Amino acid sequence: MGLVLDVVLYHVGLRNPLFPGGPFILRSPELARLAKEAAVRMPREVLRELMVGEPPYETFLKVWLMPRLDYSRLEAVEYARRVAEHWAPHVDGFRLDVAHGVPPEVWAEVLRPAWGRYVFGEHMGNPAPFYSTVRGFTAYMLYGALTEWLGKDVGKLAEAVNRYIALTPPTSLPHMNTFLENHDLDRAATVFGGALEMGYAIIYSLPGVPSVYAGGECAEEGKAADHTNRRPYTPCPDTPVRQLLTRLYKTRRDLRLNRGPAWAEAKGSSLMIRVAGTQIAIEEKRALFSNTEQSLELLYK
Repeated sequence: MGLVLDVVLYHVGLRNPLFPGGPFILRSPELARLAKEAAVRMPREVLRELMVGEPPYETFLKVWLMPRLDYSRLEAVEYARRVAEHWAPHVDGFRLDVAHGVPPEVWAEVLRPAWGRYVFGEHMGNPAPFYSTVRGFTAYMLYGALTEWLGKDVGKLAEAVNRYIALTPPTSLPHMNTFLENHDLDRAATVFGGALEMGYAIIYSLPGVPSVYAGGECAEEGKAADHTNRRPYTPCPDTPVRQLLTRLYKTRRDLRLNRGPAWAEAKGSSLMIRVAGTQIAIEEKRALFSNTEQSLELLYK
């Protein structure tokens, strides 16, 4: 097992020693200092209630508690590089939070201490400008294809999957983080319902690094809007979804499906994925997954 650290370098916490005298964009230095003093003295829950409206400094999504670093200043670049340098010897990789908010040339410098480790960035669109410095990203283009067409139109789904593959450099495909849910999204069981198992079969058949958000193996439900997607859950040692994920992982490893190349096509009600000389038929009907012991024999022909 490896450890990938979620490193946050687009912004810092309001109590960070750098703020407000460091590399930040301050509209009102005096109000920024007052905000810092309040953060030191008061509980976070109270601050959330008090700090409303437009912050007197640049932030992440206008959240007062998250001042944004100004990467036009060398101080910010040096700070971020030191963070990567500190953690790199202790972890196997980094997930770059809000990676699209930091210029690509800055990432090239910041990530030097992480050379040889698995690194992927958070990007909710097309990361094309960043592939030169960050190899892998969160595959939101693929997630968008699945949410729009999974269980609804196999032909459109095949087209959308192929569009994602075409827009992602072949050298980046094996490093892409593929998923059906994460801490920012509605739970997969809530979004996909009866097509949940088909969704997992797809991301485990395509190149990349498929991920399962904690509780996904239990088919937990919840919404991002009310944070029920982050609530604690009861571990489920033996469920159909957990069994399926275990078998999908084993088959993926045995057939070496992580690298590609791959493409998809519709055939009746099945989505056909061809990768590494293997043809994979993923049936749209949920009945295919009703017997977990036989599902992979049907999936991987």
